[in-house]
Amino acid sequence: MLGILVSYLDEVRKNSYKGERGKMNLLTNLFVKAREWRKGQTMTEYALILAAVAVVVFVTYQVMGQDINSLVNSIDKSLTST
Repeated sequence: MLGILVSYLDEVRKNSYKGERGKMNLLTNLFVKAREWRKGQTMTEYALILAAVAVVVFVTYQVMGQDINSLVNSIDKSLTST
């Protein structure tokens, strides 16, 4: 969000947006930049959630690895015997 604010200040300093139409263009551009920033934020959140799920799966496998292995073996034996 700080980057958007800095961008706004740069644009105002350049005086490239004069008049009512210029101010509207400035606000429109800032809105677009803010939306793009939120998309990046969302991707970061998804990456963090994915990492958390991976850690949970890894820890679960480490704790219950032998139990899962014996369960899979018993299911395999049941399927092959029928």
